[in-house]
Amino acid sequence: MGDGADVVGLRPEGGDPTVYTVEKILKKRKRQGFTEYLVKWKNYTSKWNTWEPEENILDKQLILAFEENDQSEVRQMRLRQRYPSSSEDADYTETVDFS
Repeated sequence: MGDGADVVGLRPEGGDPTVYTVEKILKKRKRQGFTEYLVKWKNYTSKWNTWEPEENILDKQLILAFEENDQSEVRQMRLRQRYPSSSEDADYTETVDFS
């Protein structure tokens, strides 16, 4: 399992905790006041992705990495909304004579 930097603990009903390796966190949501993360499991297809409560994420670096990436995507989306590019702009050039 490596250095344990990418694991999530799950408690099957009535059983001991089982630990699985995470490939990455895909999304975040709030359900009944609790935060959950959509987890992509390493060596499993996307069919097996599951929503996991925050307390099941043993390595908080996974959450921090997701949050940083998510914030970066939000910033990029806001910039695209503020400064949309169009094909017309791409063909337009202006010549300025500074003499």
